[in-house]
Amino acid sequence: MALSWIHCGNGPRAPDPRVNPLRPAARARTDLRPDRAPPRRARPQPFHLKLALRDLLDERVEELRLSATGRLYEPRLRARQKEIEAIPEAAGTQAPLARELSEADVRHDGIGAAILFLCKVIEAHPSLAPEVKAAAAGAQQAFVPRLEVLRAPCADEASAAFDNQPELTRLKAESRPWPRPVGAA
Repeated sequence: MALSWIHCGNGPRAPDPRVNPLRPAARARTDLRPDRAPPRRARPQPFHLKLALRDLLDERVEELRLSATGRLYEPRLRARQKEIEAIPEAAGTQAPLARELSEADVRHDGIGAAILFLCKVIEAHPSLAPEVKAAAAGAQQAFVPRLEVLRAPCADEASAAFDNQPELTRLKAESRPWPRPVGAA
């Protein structure tokens, strides 16, 4: 049991009252998964701000003016209120767009995982030509070097996809002479 001590003058040292001797010392958490992003806090939606500013500047304006800070910020808040009121109502509800982005991200992650595993299968296949195996390894390194890259935020994945466009064109040209499975185009 580790105790932290505070020395007060010339007398004996007393235990630090801020440390609980019955509780084990804080340990570094080893169960955290670095491949997952921490949960994001929800941003306030424009309609929440509209309601809050309407309440503050219409219903409670006298209370706001009781403080010097309230009097100072009232003109700024009114200007922001006008800007927020100008936002169309449909912009405040982004659920359809968020759903579409989520569905596209799930589809993209699934295709990325399929590419990674397909490249691994090609590399492990005993009777494929070495140049085919090398091309598969190059494609994997270019697009999906690890599964963790598929857990990146959607914007980062989209940026990487645009950055990989020249590499995709090059790999398509290189892969033309490869034999295809029956029925593949």
